[in-house]
Amino acid sequence: MKILLLTFCFIFITSFTFGQVCAVSNDKNNYLYRGIENPMSIAVSGVKPEKIYVTATNSIMEYKRPGRYILIPSQGTERKVVILIYEIRKKDTVEIGYSEFRIEELPDPIAFVYGKTGSFYLQKGKLIDASGIIARLENFEYELMVLAKSFEMTTRLNNEYITLKSENNKFTKEMLAIIVNAQKGTCFIFQNIIVGYPENTERRVRGNLQITLE
Repeated sequence: MKILLLTFCFIFITSFTFGQVCAVSNDKNNYLYRGIENPMSIAVSGVKPEKIYVTATNSIMEYKRPGRYILIPSQGTERKVVILIYEIRKKDTVEIGYSEFRIEELPDPIAFVYGKTGSFYLQKGKLIDASGIIARLENFEYELMVLAKSFEMTTRLNNEYITLKSENNKFTKEMLAIIVNAQKGTCFIFQNIIVGYPENTERRVRGNLQITLE
């Protein structure tokens, strides 16, 4: 059964010591994302999981249960994690293998209003119902929730362009008042969208949302 489970993971066979083989796998892919929990599976031939001790460079390694770990690469410029595997013996701890993984940055966020992104037309009622901006990581293999922390809305009012700012992911009362009274064809530009990321970091959404009322 263990062989079947490992077949569906990204397996890295590491160094051999006294005939032992170490298999280290990321349960999602063959690299590690910086700043988030990456599930890992580690097994050594001929060694019980509870007799394995593991450390890792440039990261936090958290033991979950025998053979299963969580690895969080640290913030910084390091591009590689080295996982060192030891066997716990009666009087000593002996290194029996290692494995290397590259560190990847999280993808940039994408902003949505009413399930749409980019430049598009939208009914006024749907824009009001949206109530704010949603941020997501598209086609990302982990279930990672991100949230817009602030954004600006620019539109034309009384022949002048005005910009309002929200300090969260919701339209402010002033924004909603302008949207409610806007006419068909009015354009709203949502820009400078800041999204909260793991470990108290932030990302700015590339590009703007441009919505024209139908």
